[in-house]
Amino acid sequence: MAKEGAVLSLNLNGSAKPYGEGRYVNAFVSGAYFISPKHNLTYTNATLGICTKNKITRNIYYDACAVECIQKKDLTTDTDKSVTTSVSRLRTLDGFGVVEGKIGVTHLVTDDYCQNQVLLSLDTIHYKNLYSRLTI
Repeated sequence: MAKEGAVLSLNLNGSAKPYGEGRYVNAFVSGAYFISPKHNLTYTNATLGICTKNKITRNIYYDACAVECIQKKDLTTDTDKSVTTSVSRLRTLDGFGVVEGKIGVTHLVTDDYCQNQVLLSLDTIHYKNLYSRLTI
């Protein structure tokens, strides 16, 4: 049930991106602690992940990512784990800008179920500094 009142939070984020030409690794961790002093309720979450992007040809990339998220509330704890692999193509399209088309598969494991998901996305950095993303 929702409660009214102020919520205080502390968020921590970090990442690292070393590697070779045409490739990088992004390791990241983030966490948050929320508290509602009026109702003595707390909520924490933490995310840990590692992703790699690898240039296969001039404009084709292979990506892989593993992420684990934990959310803890006063009465429940939920854990989600996922592994995603995808292939993407970068292009410059006249009249649009830089476009990345991606197809991939995610294997998601939660406390209640496992599921495979198909990912299709189209990201565009338009001329005039606009960005759009379409994901199915």
